[in-house]
Amino acid sequence: MKNSIDNIRLSALAMIGLTFPIHHLLATISVVLYIFLWLLSGNYKERISCFKENPNYKILLLPVIYYLLLAISLIYSQNLEEGLFTLEKKLTLLILPLFVGTETRFFKDRTSKGLGTKLINAFILGVLII
Repeated sequence: MKNSIDNIRLSALAMIGLTFPIHHLLATISVVLYIFLWLLSGNYKERISCFKENPNYKILLLPVIYYLLLAISLIYSQNLEEGLFTLEKKLTLLILPLFVGTETRFFKDRTSKGLGTKLINAFILGVLII
């Protein structure tokens, strides 16, 4: 059961990489599926420690910082409704890096190439499909 959840979670992660440049709704569905499976798989303490041990965790925080800058920009925004819509649309930038950052052991166990490379390839394929 645990392996099947991990495999589906891996597929959802690949779907995120593929659908992110293609269609916002599909990417959002993939993110929700991934987070649901992440919550279903348990081991929260181990996952949080993986995030802290990840040597690239500072890079994963860059999208979070960008999102916070977008939120701060609402202070001087003249069109608050459009600004809130942008924040809602970019919510993935806040949530996804925090969850993906906990997957370091999962990335190492899957292949010798690493899952990061496969996700980048899926993203590039999504861009080429456009």
